[in-house]
Amino acid sequence: DLTTVSISLCAPKGASYTLEVADSYGNGIANDPAFEVFADGLLLASQTFGDTGLVQPASTTLDFTVPLPPPSPPPSPPPLACPSAGEVVLTITIYLDSWAYETSWFLEDTTTSSIVLTSPTYSTADDDTAASKSLCVPANASYVLQVADSFGDGISNDPAVEVFVDNVVAAAVLEGRSWTHNVRITVCPGVQSRVELRVTLDEWPEEVSWTITETETGSLLIGDGPYAP
Repeated sequence: DLTTVSISLCAPKGASYTLEVADSYGNGIANDPAFEVFADGLLLASQTFGDTGLVQPASTTLDFTVPLPPPSPPPSPPPLACPSAGEVVLTITIYLDSWAYETSWFLEDTTTSSIVLTSPTYSTADDDTAASKSLCVPANASYVLQVADSFGDGISNDPAVEVFVDNVVAAAVLEGRSWTHNVRITVCPGVQSRVELRVTLDEWPEEVSWTITETETGSLLIGDGPYAP
């Protein structure tokens, strides 16, 4: 199958986790790397998961820690002032191409599954422009932004989408034509990081499953698989 499964979630900065990837047949995943872990777009770790001699089931583990942010100068003042303490300014910028009318998006609160912001209806007057919308959100909230292209060929700009928290990039789609129809990106304002796991499946995806647990408590955070053949 040779496809890459990508899963994103929000995690506290400085937290430690254990990823376990299992192969029910016992011969691992015939790709190098088999899986990668990113935090805020930066590669934390990657690992192979090759033939283990048909030990059934075969599994491998990887410990990783979400890095703390480095010291940085204060950002420029955001374009919007939030009236309540504990809020940050979330700004969505879409770099529209020559077919702006094909593009639409909405922002969903992952806790309540409610839609908190939607795009306007773009027209030819918006072609080849950068369109932004801002709102105040709680600093510890998390969201999913879904961007759709009605024609199905994405947005022909790089970057195509950027999301800012108090003027600092929190998430981005860097290759607008690499997705078709729609793309979902996880936005983690404030004190959390966007952790992304990419598992590159081989010709036997039905053998592969994985979990991420908190290293200190062993509590299950997320898991998935096996996948459809």
